[in-house]
Amino acid sequence: MLPGALLLAGVVLNLCASAGVLVIQYLASYGRALQILRWLIGSLDVVGFDLIWKMLIFLIPGWLVLVANARDLHLLATGEESAASLGVDVRRTERMVFIASSLIVGVTVSVGGAIGFVGLIVPHAARLLFGQDVRVLLPASFLLGAAFLVLADTLARVAISPGELPVGAITALLGGPVFLFLLRSQQRYSAM
Repeated sequence: MLPGALLLAGVVLNLCASAGVLVIQYLASYGRALQILRWLIGSLDVVGFDLIWKMLIFLIPGWLVLVANARDLHLLATGEESAASLGVDVRRTERMVFIASSLIVGVTVSVGGAIGFVGLIVPHAARLLFGQDVRVLLPASFLLGAAFLVLADTLARVAISPGELPVGAITALLGGPVFLFLLRSQQRYSAM
C-alpha cells in the first residue's frame, strides 16, 4: 500500500471515529460531555496509585513481551527478508509486538485519554540520542516518554495557575511543531 493511501485511510478513519464521538458527546449530559472532552484532550488528573496498580497488571506483561522481542525487532529494522534469513520468525514477532503494543496503548489511553504526540516525538528523539539499536531504544523510549509526560504535566499545571490545562494540550502544542520539523527534515533527506 502506498504511504499516501495509508495516510488518507487514517485521516478518513479518524474523521468517522470523531463523528461518532461527537454524536455521543452531543447526546450526553453536560457533565458527562465535559468528562468526554477532558478524556479526548488527555489528562492525568484522575490517576491514583490504586489505578496504577491495576494498570500494571496489563502493562508489565506488555513491556516484557516487547523487551523479549527487542533483538528480533532490531533485526526486523534491517528488513523482513534479512531478519528471516537470520532466524527471526517474522510473522510471529510482528503478531506478538502488535498484541503487546495494543495492550499497552489500550490500557494507557483508557485511563489518561489520547495524549497526543508522545509516541510520535519521543522515539525519534531517543533514536537521535541513543542510535538505532532497538534493544536500547525500547527502554530509552519508555523512560524519555515518562519524563516528557511529567514535564508536560508540570507545565500544564503551572501555565495558567491557579487553573490547569490538560496535559494533552501541552503535548500537542510542543509535539506538533516538532513533528512537522521532523517530517520536513525527512522529506529534505529523501529528496537528496
